[in-house]
Amino acid sequence: TEFPELFKEGLGRCTKVEVTLPIKDGVVATHLPAGPIAIPLQEAVEKELKRLVDNGTLSPVEVSEWATPIVVVRKPNNQIRMCADFSTGLNAALKEVDYPIPTMEVIMTKFTGNRRLTQLDLSDAYLQLSLDPESRPLTTINTHRGLFQYNRMVFGLKTAPAIFQRTMEQALAGIDGVLVYLDDILVMAPNQESHDRRLRGVLARLQSWGFRLRFAKCSFDVGCVKYLGLIVDGKGIRADPSRVEAIRQLREPSNAAEVRSFLGLVNYYGKFIDQLHRHKPALESLLRKDVPFVWSKEAAKAFEAIRELLSGPLLLAHYDPQQTLVVAADACETGIGGVLLLRYPDGSEKAVFHLSKALTPAQRNYSQIEKEALALITT
Repeated sequence: TEFPELFKEGLGRCTKVEVTLPIKDGVVATHLPAGPIAIPLQEAVEKELKRLVDNGTLSPVEVSEWATPIVVVRKPNNQIRMCADFSTGLNAALKEVDYPIPTMEVIMTKFTGNRRLTQLDLSDAYLQLSLDPESRPLTTINTHRGLFQYNRMVFGLKTAPAIFQRTMEQALAGIDGVLVYLDDILVMAPNQESHDRRLRGVLARLQSWGFRLRFAKCSFDVGCVKYLGLIVDGKGIRADPSRVEAIRQLREPSNAAEVRSFLGLVNYYGKFIDQLHRHKPALESLLRKDVPFVWSKEAAKAFEAIRELLSGPLLLAHYDPQQTLVVAADACETGIGGVLLLRYPDGSEKAVFHLSKALTPAQRNYSQIEKEALALITT
């Protein structure tokens, strides 16, 4: 009730920023024909096009130098998701936008000392940023109903994440206890009074910038939240059990691409897992281009060992600069590992972060003491 415009139905529009899509010099426009749309999906696509035109996201155009086809998939709720396939030309033509997206390591250091949490969800996040008139023709899509150009920044543009992160950090600059990762906003505080003050500051700022939140997906003043695959509360940081269980249920990889996918999922939670460096090399060796893929007994053993490690307690303490920091490291023939620990006044220790890294061929020639020194420095 205090922020009626912020929670109003419909698409928000940021009034402070207009996005420009810079094009590389000498680029030739790419105009591709519309892709085929399955007959059962055509009616749904037409309804979606009408919805996007009605809310100002799209505008029909008669001609355009640029045009990209669309990709349509049906979602579990039987609705459709319609995306422009900008990989066909526009993304390669765009200049890079250099703005850092926070890493998980940085994010995990921000939770310290915070007990009250609010998680905010931006409705159709990227679409709340308007494109400037010169950039809109670049985003033209070619459909079975003709050409349409985007008036808003759309998912699929390679520069969209950096632009959106920069905009959100600018919008919320100067407010303590705010963590922004693209369209995920977390407001944190050690007590109720500071939480409510910070939350009102964030809501007021978002409303003044023209953004809108999806009320049903916001969680206000709670002690525990799910954030980027993590469960965060006052006691520490845990891996989301549902996501970990999904990794544990994966079948044995049958090719290098599946090994790479498995390791990518495992590495996301590697900070929770001790001794991971002793098992990863057997799988990483399968990714070498000069070696044919052979699923060996060693690879199968490493795969099962990693899945077993994921069955253990995946809990990390909040980083606390007031406590004594302890770095412990380990090295084997093919990899190094380390853990950052907090030592409390009662002598107990809790892990803040685990590290696992494969050694390069040159590093494998190091002496054991040099490998362990490398592990300490890397940790």
